[in-house]
Amino acid sequence: MKFGKTNTDHHYTITIVMGTYNGEKYIAEQIDSIIQQTYRDWCLLVRDDGSTDGTVAIIRAYTQNHPNIFLLEDTLGNVGFNRNFMTLIEQTGSPYISVCDQDDVWLPNKLMTSLNAIQAIEKSSDMPALVHSDALIVDSQLKPIAEKWIGKRGAIEGLNGIAFANAVQGASLMFNRALKELAVATPLLAPYDYHLALLSVLKGKRYFIQESLLLYRQHSNNAIGGMQADTQLNMQHYVRQFKQIAANLMASLDYQKLNPTIHHSLNAYHLIKDNYAHGLIVASQKKALDEYFYIFEGHSTIKKIYLFLKNKYGFGSKKDRIIFLMLIITGRNLLDPSSW
Repeated sequence: MKFGKTNTDHHYTITIVMGTYNGEKYIAEQIDSIIQQTYRDWCLLVRDDGSTDGTVAIIRAYTQNHPNIFLLEDTLGNVGFNRNFMTLIEQTGSPYISVCDQDDVWLPNKLMTSLNAIQAIEKSSDMPALVHSDALIVDSQLKPIAEKWIGKRGAIEGLNGIAFANAVQGASLMFNRALKELAVATPLLAPYDYHLALLSVLKGKRYFIQESLLLYRQHSNNAIGGMQADTQLNMQHYVRQFKQIAANLMASLDYQKLNPTIHHSLNAYHLIKDNYAHGLIVASQKKALDEYFYIFEGHSTIKKIYLFLKNKYGFGSKKDRIIFLMLIITGRNLLDPSSW
């Protein structure tokens, strides 16, 4: 079944988009969990990115039995994970869009809880808005590994929660048509979920649902995975970790040897400065933006440290937070890591 002018999603309140690639092992479980949602006014739009297994056959079987499940077929070929999801998002016409991975499992209240949350923060229909939730981390057989994927950092509001590490898990989010239109009109220069997250905090509103609304499956074929949520460490462990990281940094501050997550924290500045912090910014984020920029651009190390500590920026781990603080303390040129 092709998704086109005769098969439109406009009369559904929510369009769920799912990008697939060689997902035959788990995709039926995910689609079944969508069908079992307590909220019923939805359609599912799937685009496959060139699978060589039985993924497309499974999707087609669902479209034959469920008139609200569609397969988007085009001639674009394999466009990659990021572009696959944005291609789907571009095709939506519903008031709300929800994103879905091929290998997770949704809890029955996910759509209803997300819809209630996003409608509660919308001040008008043309206000870009996004909500995202936490997730229960499970293994390939859905056995629990950890209760939280994002943890407390998801609740850090505005830019401070996502400037150094993206706390918005794509598979958990729901956003409105106003944010979709903004996202489509803005060049895609970041992972699609970070793209949406940055636009929502700078141009609209983001809200974190602390409840875990999906089972985030960890397995060898995850496109993006790995546990990143903050762990609960006692002070003695925290100080010991700080000393070890400090010693390592003083011995070598080679950019190439730092964690990829720190690379993201450094590179995000240029992304935000050059591509997302333009045009009308919501008033609540102007000060946050200025203080974030000062950490990279300012001349006073003391002020940089003060702003960094005061704003309690979200990071994927305490280790990353300590590393970045040490980069500031040791006077690294954050604008040009290659100069180290």
